[in-house]
Amino acid sequence: MRARVKTQLELARLTRELELLNLTDPLTGLINRRRYDEVLHNELARARRSREPLSLILVDLDHFKLFNDQYGHAAGDECLNKVAQLLQTCARRPADAVARIGGEELALILPHTPAAGGMEVGQAILTALEDAALPHLRSRVADHVTVSLGLACLEPSGDIDTETTVEAIARDLVERAAQALTEAKDTGRARFVYRSGRRRSSPTEGASSEKGARWPEIKGIDNNLSRHRLCGNRELFITLVAKLLDQFEDLVEPRKYVDMEEDEATLHFARRIYKLKGSADTLGATHLYSLAAGTETALRDANDARIALLVRTIHEHMDEMRTSCEALSPLPFQVPSTPTAFPLRSTIAGNNIARP
Repeated sequence: MRARVKTQLELARLTRELELLNLTDPLTGLINRRRYDEVLHNELARARRSREPLSLILVDLDHFKLFNDQYGHAAGDECLNKVAQLLQTCARRPADAVARIGGEELALILPHTPAAGGMEVGQAILTALEDAALPHLRSRVADHVTVSLGLACLEPSGDIDTETTVEAIARDLVERAAQALTEAKDTGRARFVYRSGRRRSSPTEGASSEKGARWPEIKGIDNNLSRHRLCGNRELFITLVAKLLDQFEDLVEPRKYVDMEEDEATLHFARRIYKLKGSADTLGATHLYSLAAGTETALRDANDARIALLVRTIHEHMDEMRTSCEALSPLPFQVPSTPTAFPLRSTIAGNNIARP
């Protein structure tokens, strides 16, 4: 009897291991495509029943084939594994799921997460990758590994229809996330793009009659673009503008570079410009984005005179933005004297589900 019990326990252990292997990616340890489809279906069914939001982020490593050509496939596997671990640190909730759905294609399923929360997770991924600075010398985007992100969200306010099948909802959500990912790759990579669902009034449109609730008109920012990318979340927009103006007020601070070697100082400045470009793109500050992109080109060409001219122009443009902000007296807008704290997960207007 002891032998039979031991045999049954061993069989149960082996069965569990086989089931685990069948549902996980052997390289990264993430859930595989089969399990991803199951989790997405189950979470969408739960979201439809509970009328709760759900965000889906599709991730693609930029120029990963060039990475493999430069460093070899073994290094490529190691890089993919590091990116997978990084994504898991950004998806903090127990219900969050990170999957490998293709070669260098990954996905995050974020239950109970509105679009604004999904955008902050996307920004956290971009920031974490920038801080990790995994070398990628052949990338056409930066000198380190970057990703492009496509975000779509199932919102209880308009997307959830109890008469629509879960399969149809899943197809629409995945299609929107894939379109957003394609747009992110076509517009320069190393960024995230949000693709909304059916047309409905945004939080700002619904509150436009209330005093101080209009969308801020700031010089140098495309209102339509910023409202679309930030899901109409006016508070998030104000926070990001304030953070940009404060963080890059002194783009070139001589004291920062006193103890640095020339190469180190150049790399530090390049990363600051890269971060400025990403922040400007997210806000729809098209002119500021063009200036930052031009500075990157001048930096690659080692054109010191043009770098100095562009940095001076950047400061002048940001001064105009700051003046425009200060002129918005009906709005509670203040440029902070200290760096603004940026929450990893925010609460969307009309929804009390926060992402800690």
